[in-house]
Amino acid sequence: MSLFPSRLLCLGAVARQHQHRVISRTQQLSILTTTLKRKSGSSLSSTLDCTYGKTGRGSRSLSSSTVWRSSQQQPSSHPLPSPLDLDNSTATTTTTTTLNLARRADVDAVYVCTGANRGLGFEFVRQLLTETHGTVYGLCRDPESAHELVALSDAHPNRMHIVRTDLTVPADIASLPSKLSEMGGHERVDFLINTAGILHGSNHMPERALREVTAEWMETNFKINTVAPLLMTQALAPLMKTKVVRKKKQQQQQQQQQQQRPPSVVANLSARVGSIGDNRLGGWYSYRISKAAQNMATRTMALELARQNTIVIGLHPGTVRTGLSGPFQKGVAEGKLFEPEFSVAQMRKIIEAVEPTHSGHCFAWDGVCIPF
Repeated sequence: MSLFPSRLLCLGAVARQHQHRVISRTQQLSILTTTLKRKSGSSLSSTLDCTYGKTGRGSRSLSSSTVWRSSQQQPSSHPLPSPLDLDNSTATTTTTTTLNLARRADVDAVYVCTGANRGLGFEFVRQLLTETHGTVYGLCRDPESAHELVALSDAHPNRMHIVRTDLTVPADIASLPSKLSEMGGHERVDFLINTAGILHGSNHMPERALREVTAEWMETNFKINTVAPLLMTQALAPLMKTKVVRKKKQQQQQQQQQQQRPPSVVANLSARVGSIGDNRLGGWYSYRISKAAQNMATRTMALELARQNTIVIGLHPGTVRTGLSGPFQKGVAEGKLFEPEFSVAQMRKIIEAVEPTHSGHCFAWDGVCIPF
């Protein structure tokens, strides 16, 4: 006779008979043994020892209804947060905190943005210079060819710095803290916005079939879409700590001022196609997989960096009129192809609206959370 079904029947019987009692593991073992002996006519002590472990002194009391429920599917440990309340008609969000408003006026605030020479990265830099009073560092691989970015820097000589950075070279990324210190004397970062990404190249388009996948192109996608944001956060995380631990009484006043600094934010530009749960079309192997891996990095970093009061989120900008989406704009539905100005304004609202409870999630341009 199979023992497994009998054991399930006994668990059900124990749960029904002792639903509101709190019984120890020793008592559970005794009840199960007696019931199973009647069912099978054999000694099952060894089986029960194997299943529940040998009991002894100090065994914890346990509600039998909890034992019964343990076989049920447990709720997700990361439930999706409600959509962020964004007011699309104004430059502020209805959930923007006083501290975030104060940060806009803070001349000591520091913003770092990758991929600043074009597209969404350039628009982030432009809006941050317009809407805040802090210092903006724009990272790009070839500043000499970034004419618009250079012009923007010339227009804001005291607030804008262009940093030559090749995101595929780990040493370049690791040297950023010293560059920020040398160029602007900054040892603090408030926002890190990882906008740089790759979808296609001069000789590569997103794969439409498995036979088109190559290791070389997939590695290129991972270097830029996954590894670069991870290493950027690794390099600048020490400068993004906002949680203060009081050590000396004479520093109390200064520490209280520091404690008013809002949480720092890492925003990784993700994509809806990087969602495993939202994948209904297939294709685009390298891009999808690299963005899915980035989402995992976002969640994992969020768990660790919560200790230092840093929020880490993913952002889906929508389909935007940039070079990245250029070859794919023809099939976009009317009203769903956004200008960079609109998309970045929406993402800025999200960055200012998020709280620690939102960390580790990915949000679309409209404030709706996207499942990983």
